[in-house]
Amino acid sequence: MTIKRREFVVGAGVVGVVGVTGGSVAPQPASAEHAMQMGAKQTAHASSPAQTATSAPPEKRAYTFLNPDEATWVEAAVNHIIPADDLTASGVDLGIAYFIDQQLAGGFGQGGKMFMQGPWHPGVPQQGWQVRLSPAEAYRAAIPAINAYCTKAYGKDFSSITESQRDEVLNDLGTGKADSGPLPAGLFLDLLYQNVMEGFFSDPAYGGNRDKAAWKMIGYSGATGNFVDLIETTYNKPYTEPSQSIADLS
Repeated sequence: MTIKRREFVVGAGVVGVVGVTGGSVAPQPASAEHAMQMGAKQTAHASSPAQTATSAPPEKRAYTFLNPDEATWVEAAVNHIIPADDLTASGVDLGIAYFIDQQLAGGFGQGGKMFMQGPWHPGVPQQGWQVRLSPAEAYRAAIPAINAYCTKAYGKDFSSITESQRDEVLNDLGTGKADSGPLPAGLFLDLLYQNVMEGFFSDPAYGGNRDKAAWKMIGYSGATGNFVDLIETTYNKPYTEPSQSIADLS
């Protein structure tokens, strides 16, 4: 089955806000229709997503880990999974590509909290990351392999093919038809999905979720630590207070 772009976003309805350094197995998506319905309902009492989607794009920040070819690939992938629409701006304008770059440059990318020693036997999903490569090394190995697959299949690299062709490539990555370098079939797609969702829903302090757009889309309150004072006035009613980030509380 072909992977649709907005099916990647349904984590909003089932996993809420994702941590910055989650496990290597991505959450299982529900239905894209459900996610869209949730977004439409929640934005009725949140800031207008149309204003977010049409606001001026932010000044581009320099990448730390990604080289130019990798950055082009990641930006194309991020904008394909999170396209600009009436709910949010594009993934790149939301800072998701920058978020991924910063994570790959830091402890997560280097496998700082992963067991990175052998033996290297195939594992099961519950065992987490079971390959020799760190997440940063996985991106570095997979991107040129995927571009080579696209060039062979379509005559162009991933950033230059059509949207429908990108859907096909992502689907092929999931089934193992597309080459992703030395990684097991589907592993890089899981990693990419995980990182995009983290950048989309994480606190803006980490570089993604610009203007708290994803939080506004789903009506999430953010880093609010205490709701005791609001129980009597908001019980069984939509929560309409502005979302708060870590920066807002510091």
